[in-house]
Formats: sequence, C-alpha cells, structure tokens
Amino acid sequence: MQKQSVYIREFYAITEALAKFRHYLLGHKFIIKTDQKSWKALLEQQLQTLEQQQWLPKFLGYDFTIQYKPGKENIPADALSRSCLMAWSESNFKWLEQIAQMTIADAKLNKSLLQHTQGILPAHKFVVKDGIVFKRGRLMIPADMRLRN
Repeated sequence: MQKQSVYIREFYAITEALAKFRHYLLGHKFIIKTDQKSWKALLEQQLQTLEQQQWLPKFLGYDFTIQYKPGKENIPADALSRSCLMAWSESNFKWLEQIAQMTIADAKLNKSLLQHTQGILPAHKFVVKDGIVFKRGRLMIPADMRLRN
C-alpha cells in the first residue's frame, strides 16, 4: 500500500473506516472531510481505476457528503498524517549505557554478571540484558552515587 498514490491510500483508508464504524454510520448522515480535491467529484465521476470499481460499491447504503478542505487549512490532520515519522525515531538512552559500563566496574554487580554467564545464578531471578543486571524484573543500579541521584 506504501507504493500506491495518495488518492488510492485515502480511498482504502475511508473504505476501511466505513467498514469499522458501519454500525455507527448506517442510517445517519455524516461528512467525509478530505484534502483530496478529486474526492469532491467522487460520486459524479466515471469509475476508471480497478480500485474505484472494487471499493466504490462499499460506499453504497451510506448517507454522506464529501467536503474538500485544502491541506494548508487542515493543520491538525496534516500533523497527524506526518506523525508516523515520529514512530520511526529511536530513543537513545545514554544512562543505560552508563549503567552497563558501571555494572562492570561495580564489584558486586560484576560478580553477579559473571555468575549469570556461568549459569550459577537462578535464571528465574536474574536476567542480564545488554550488560545490565535485572533481579526479579528490577534494574540493579551500580553503587556509584552519580546514577542514584
């Protein structure tokens, strides 16, 4: 669906929304607001693409009007459509790296780390992930006071 045109993706999204909210929408008049100018004439135009021929029958039975709103006037929707970029951003927690480094420097935690790798510590109580020791699901903080404050 990523390689499809914006028109086709919006067509698909609206048909999916109609299917999902069918029980709320049937028998009620509602407005479909869009920033696609071509959608304004959807019900009057000839069906030219395969997608239109497949999906337009799914609009039958609904009482709706299509309202065009240019993208530059539709700021909240534009922000929502761009929010997928935020989902791809990755957090970088430097303090987790510091904990992993200080775990090696901490005598008690380093001993736990070594015992875990040797299989001495019970696996159901101790877990090591990325050099960080967890005991019963809780993060074990090294004794270094800089991290504790």
